[in-house]
Amino acid sequence: MTEWELADWLNFRPIAQDPDVMRYIDSGELWSDKRVRYFVQAQIREARLYGFCLWKLIEKATGTLIGFCGLQHYEGEIEIGWWLARAYWGKGLGTEAARIALLDAFQRTRLPRVIAMAQPENRASTHIMEKLGMQFERNALRNGIKVVVYGIANTQAVAGVSEERDSGLGSGTRGKVPSLRVPQSLAPLPASTPALLCNTRRTASSRRWYPYPACRTHTRCWRELDSGCPAIVATRR
Repeated sequence: MTEWELADWLNFRPIAQDPDVMRYIDSGELWSDKRVRYFVQAQIREARLYGFCLWKLIEKATGTLIGFCGLQHYEGEIEIGWWLARAYWGKGLGTEAARIALLDAFQRTRLPRVIAMAQPENRASTHIMEKLGMQFERNALRNGIKVVVYGIANTQAVAGVSEERDSGLGSGTRGKVPSLRVPQSLAPLPASTPALLCNTRRTASSRRWYPYPACRTHTRCWRELDSGCPAIVATRR
């Protein structure tokens, strides 16, 4: 798992334009070149502003871009998600990447909760959610498509993954899949970083407030930018 570069859109394009990969992504429509480029640009921006994104997945042995896994904002929640190139299906890589991304969300970024969504027919993805210890919460609509929503709380996830590691569960596939590296440029957030604050209103217009990884003292809504913060301004240079 590592940061995106602008040129990566060329290597990501075959994945986003593979009918099998896109089968359960919204309506199944293949992405245009323009949308692929925008996606990569958005992940670079998200990582710079918030300290997380849908990280690029690279196979260490070959340097091949094989998909993504990480976090994104969705309607006031933080969602974990992943895509894998078809050649890497069935090797346990999706679970391994999602486990790393979830631990990063709770241990470094210190988010209190993460959700995941998938179409009900996409059993490969819902199985990963269940292996992560996520629990089914509700049925919902996403862009007019029926999806299931799973969720997990911070303490629940950290304890669950630690127990799995201690018991040796999942170790049977680890030697068979490409190992992943966590982005090296992301330092742990300091203990003084303010915890998440949330509006009490649960409406479509409500906002959740998160610490800015780029700034050690300020908190701002993830949909707002504080151009007066020197630390945030510095990240744009």
